[in-house]
Formats: sequence, C-alpha cells, structure tokens
Amino acid sequence: MSFVMFAQPNPTKGKMRIHCLENVDKSLTFLNEQRVHLENMGAHDIVDGNPRLTLGLIWTIILRFQVYSLSTRSLIGIWSFEARFTKNFMTKTWKKL
Repeated sequence: MSFVMFAQPNPTKGKMRIHCLENVDKSLTFLNEQRVHLENMGAHDIVDGNPRLTLGLIWTIILRFQVYSLSTRSLIGIWSFEARFTKNFMTKTWKKL
C-alpha cells in the first residue's frame, strides 16, 4: 500500500459553527483539488449532519483514492507479466521470455 503525502491545511481554532464551516470548507476545497467529484455538496451539509451526503462523501473518497490506487497497481502488474511471458496459442502453453 502506498501513501501519498499531502500538504495539510491549518484548521481554524474554535468550536463555533462558523469555525466548523470554515474547516469543512478547507477540506472540501482540498478534495476538489484532488479531483474528487463533489456535486451539490457544501460545508453546511456536513456541519448540519446530513447523513446521506456525509456517507456519499465518504464513499466517494474511498472510491477515488483506494480504487485508483488498486487499478494503477494492477495495470503495472499486467504490464510486467506481459513483458515476462508470452503464450503460444497453438500449443496453449506459456513460455518465459
């Protein structure tokens, strides 16, 4: 599993609603920069506790970062496999190059 380092935005100190909105907005801006698809979602939806949009956001983040990581690794694995092996379709056997 590979980890990518990102610059962390500085959170706003405070417990008032405006501080929470600002912190969530910074997070959504970061996700938007990482090309996570956010449609019809704002900081107020998360702060207000909308469960449908919050779970949708979590699922979108999982899909964006985990599935992208897995698909990139599997493509690299396929290319390296094809570079090392070839199949003789007449005899249906694999031959190492």
